Amino acid sequence: MTTASELKAKLESQNKEVGRIAHQIEERLETYADWPSKVRQHPFQSVGIAVVAGLALGGANRSLIQGAGKQVGSLLHAGLTASLVAAVNRAAQSSP
Repeated sequence: MTTASELKAKLESQNKEVGRIAHQIEERLETYADWPSKVRQHPFQSVGIAVVAGLALGGANRSLIQGAGKQVGSLLHAGLTASLVAAVNRAAQSSP
């Protein structure tokens, strides 16, 4: 049979563990939320990621508008890529 003091000790231990895990999650979220500084630290990699994302989004959008013709798809592709690169540049240039 478990005594009240044993239950209390177990609950306190679990509360500490939950607090530790919550702190780790908070630290990770802060790291992810600070993406502008990552862009400033790694501008070329950030532009590369933006280009790849633009190509992927452009390809997805191109498949959606196949009936509209190749020219519309390529224009959309170029526009999305340019928009993503511009957004990365703006983020890199802004200072918190």
